[in-house]
Amino acid sequence: LTIGGAFGSCCPRVTAEVVVGKKFGTETEQNREVMVHIAGNSIILTERRRPFHNLNDFERFGIAVEETAFLIVKSGYLSPELAPLANPARMALTDGAVNQGISSLKNDCRPDPSYPFQLDFNWSPKARISGRAAMKGTQPD
Repeated sequence: LTIGGAFGSCCPRVTAEVVVGKKFGTETEQNREVMVHIAGNSIILTERRRPFHNLNDFERFGIAVEETAFLIVKSGYLSPELAPLANPARMALTDGAVNQGISSLKNDCRPDPSYPFQLDFNWSPKARISGRAAMKGTQPD
């Protein structure tokens, strides 16, 4: 099975021999999800991009999250259900269709200079009243 790079990113792809576990969804509805096992690791693959934010997302595959030594979730943040289980939470900044390493993204459509894409320019912040505060007639402290 070849895994990775399916959503238009130029990330590396991995080809591995897998053992197929539980499967959900149908080809007709294009909502297939499958758990595969590779070298002692269980990986859930989805046909459509979707977050796994709830304990139920894992439990339906037979994964008891609170008893799992390592659970890696491809997400920019841990949801309220998963965050308390992380001890400690770690974030890996990786290439892919969604990348939380902001400064590594292409800077084709932003004004130049824009932080954090360019760092060697002079800039000083200027305080201003927000539009909402101005409408209410409030002044900053």
